[in-house]
Amino acid sequence: MSTLDIKKQSIYYLILSIIVLIFSFIYELFSHNVYSVFMEYAFVIPLFNSLILFIIYKLNKNINKISNTLFNLSVITLTVYSIVRGILEIYGTTNSLINIYLVGVCLFFVFSILFYKIKFNL
Repeated sequence: MSTLDIKKQSIYYLILSIIVLIFSFIYELFSHNVYSVFMEYAFVIPLFNSLILFIIYKLNKNINKISNTLFNLSVITLTVYSIVRGILEIYGTTNSLINIYLVGVCLFFVFSILFYKIKFNL
């Protein structure tokens, strides 16, 4: 991946963070003073992962597309997990099926690392 691709991806993460921040603010505005930590801090996930991606790129400029796509999927899945968990907490309920998101995040992240180590480019 080129430097331009990394910069574009960082901008996408920043835009995603702003969208999630606005969504959580509006959602909690209408939640009758019920708040969730998962909803309030969901915007931090894309920002933090943008930093991780930038550090990985600075260490090794040969990030293949499969590894990068799987990493992005893990970030998006973790962000969606945080939002859904926040919605459920604000609503006042729980659901054990939400843990499937965490399994997906772990799988995407592990496969991202595996494809990063393999170092082939499709």
